[in-house]
Amino acid sequence: MKSPSKSRPDFETEKKDTPLNQGQNFVFLPDLWENSVSVFENTYSVTPIGELRLIDLLECLRDEDSWESLGSPRILATLKKAKINGAKISKEEDHAKRQDLKTWIPSFTPRGTVVTRDKDTKDKSFVPSGWMQIDIDGKDNPTYSALELKQKMSSWPFVGFCCYSISGKGVWGLAPTNNDVTATFNAIYQFAKSEGVNLDISKGKGEAELRIISFDHNPYINLNPTFIEPLPPEPIPIP
Repeated sequence: MKSPSKSRPDFETEKKDTPLNQGQNFVFLPDLWENSVSVFENTYSVTPIGELRLIDLLECLRDEDSWESLGSPRILATLKKAKINGAKISKEEDHAKRQDLKTWIPSFTPRGTVVTRDKDTKDKSFVPSGWMQIDIDGKDNPTYSALELKQKMSSWPFVGFCCYSISGKGVWGLAPTNNDVTATFNAIYQFAKSEGVNLDISKGKGEAELRIISFDHNPYINLNPTFIEPLPPEPIPIP
């Protein structure tokens, strides 16, 4: 197998160079793309099967030809399993069956790397990636198609990556964070709300939180997203 590439791959996607708008915290983020995430065999797994640079994993979700460069037979086999089972989920119409199938799909931890997801283990040796996930479910946004949701998220300047979810009915993305994660999530939530989009409030903040691997041959990638500014605290009225 080839050794892992040390340079960032060139995504052939709906790439945009986000302009610097006044009031935006705009930075080039090469180091954040180089950070790693933990890969798990399925959503029940508590111990990762290995780690990958985030940029390498995202390239694999777009292009199967990139898999051989990973250099890990186990992760390679896991990605193949994810693609086969993911195709079954996208064709399954029964919601209950689809949810059950999703629990067995390989996943990764967008927030960074961990040595375990065991809830009883306090020290998970968490190493942050500098990213957090954004999840938008189709059922929470019935007036939008999956394509429209993808177009919406791809227009947000703080989004670095966006693709379809495993069901094909929603989308998920990644945003960089250099502040308190809760504050960043609240700012993204309010921004999405102003755009008429409902975010999944259960996703985005947990260190060992999983993102089910999904494949999209045409994801959105913005190598230079902005950091979203946290919202100012609401004033407390004085009686």
